[in-house]
Amino acid sequence: MTRIVRLCGRDAVEDDRLNVVEVEGTPIAVYRAGGTYRATQGTCPHRGLPLDGAPVLSGMVVCPNHFWRFDADTGSVIWPATGHDLPHFPVTVGETELFVQLDGATGDTDCSGNGGGSGVGGSGDGSGGGETA
Repeated sequence: MTRIVRLCGRDAVEDDRLNVVEVEGTPIAVYRAGGTYRATQGTCPHRGLPLDGAPVLSGMVVCPNHFWRFDADTGSVIWPATGHDLPHFPVTVGETELFVQLDGATGDTDCSGNGGGSGVGGSGDGSGGGETA
């Protein structure tokens, strides 16, 4: 059964900056890149450190702790080449709120810093109407 839960209000999301919110005890980072809402694991798969406030620069999420870089659209690790991908969660965009599908993550959702996986991401397009990405 699909579990879609409220993530946050759309107005809580900045362009190109991660905001970590706790959803049912799980840290989830939410951001908007290129007009598209994204949700990822709220901790870096490198050491499990928080991604709150991490910037999105030139299409990459940059970990503020050790500067690992991930594709902002897919979560695929860019640097270092041997690193783990950043798991993404599908986002549903409502008129004023965002919802996340907690059981729909791509990649390994182990938030302990020992994660890995394929990191192909889901997203909402920001146009409203409750579409699921």
